[in-house]
Amino acid sequence: MKVLIDTIKQGKVYFSEGFISLFFHGLKSLVILLINWIIINKLTNNDYFIWSVTSSVLMVATASDLGIGQHTVTLLIHAERASRKSILMNACIAITPLVLLAFGFVYLSLSGAGYYVFLMALFVSLRLFSIPFGALLNATNNFKKRKILEFLTYVLAAIAISLIVYLKKDVNMSLLA
Repeated sequence: MKVLIDTIKQGKVYFSEGFISLFFHGLKSLVILLINWIIINKLTNNDYFIWSVTSSVLMVATASDLGIGQHTVTLLIHAERASRKSILMNACIAITPLVLLAFGFVYLSLSGAGYYVFLMALFVSLRLFSIPFGALLNATNNFKKRKILEFLTYVLAAIAISLIVYLKKDVNMSLLA
């Protein structure tokens, strides 16, 4: 606690990794609230039902990495810089069965046009493959880079979803965004 108080007194808190990370996490949360407000207010009841069920299926598919991310962080923290590539490759190999299960789960759980279901399953799988690289950012104390990337991704998604919803396009296009 004393370190935090001293940091605040010295004016360094505004530029610390933790503060910047927390700031962008807060901004990302606001963007998520905006997206939800748009969805609730602009989708029809039927489209909102599709959005809710599909979002739930996607959350289940990405809910856990079975500890692979945290294990990767632990290995990377204690590793020499030269061995990071090998650790990341091993983490990608370790997460591959989960990626395949998530792909199958999403593919079999969703309904809709074949391209839509395939793309959703693919995107969820790619999201899971990003876990080791997020672990690298955590292990190398690059929290703010990770949070900035997450924030920018959500902003782009919010723009895309807003345009799709306001132009009254298919709800599946919004979900893909």
